[in-house]
Parts: sequence; C-alpha cells; structure tokens
Amino acid sequence: MITDYEKHLLQALKRAPRCGSQINVLMNSMSFFSQSLSREEKEFFLKSLEDYKAGVIPLSVLMGIFTSWLLRFKDNYLLSQSFFEPYPKELVDIDLMKSYCDEKDYWK
Repeated sequence: MITDYEKHLLQALKRAPRCGSQINVLMNSMSFFSQSLSREEKEFFLKSLEDYKAGVIPLSVLMGIFTSWLLRFKDNYLLSQSFFEPYPKELVDIDLMKSYCDEKDYWK
C-alpha cells in the first residue's frame, strides 16, 4: 500500500504545475460565483490573470483575490479544494509565494 502511494506521489510531483493549468483552475473556479461578481471585479481579475501570465504579478496575488471571494460567497466545495490551501500555513515559504508565471522551472 505504501509503495502504491509512493509511486502515485512521485508521479504527481514529477513536474511543477504549469502556469496555464493554474489559470485554468482559477477561471473554472470563478464560474462558481461569476454571476455574483460585478463587471469591475471580473475585469480586474481577468486583467490580473493576464498580468500573472506576463510575469508582472505573482500567483499569490491571484490567490489573495480568489480567497476573498471564497470567504465572501462561502463556497464550501471550493474552500475544501487543496489548490486554494495546498499545505498548512506553518509551511508557507514567502519566497515560494513569489513565484511568477515566467520563472525558471526548478523541477527539471
């Protein structure tokens, strides 16, 4: 059983999450409450996604915006997703939170 877990864990960690994948998760998740967001909120978020893709802002900025929506709309399904809180706060490395879309891939 442990060897199966190890095999799947190593497969999952084989490569870093891609910028496009992270944007896709955020876009799909936004659809859960997009009807409740103002036009300005949507525009700001979409502009922020473009800034992230261009390497202007880190992913943590997008996560902050999204977390505020999760708390505001109390979406338990999304709140339970590990994407939005992948590890305990005690393990947060501030330097890792500064990752940009166009940074060097250290997983290679």
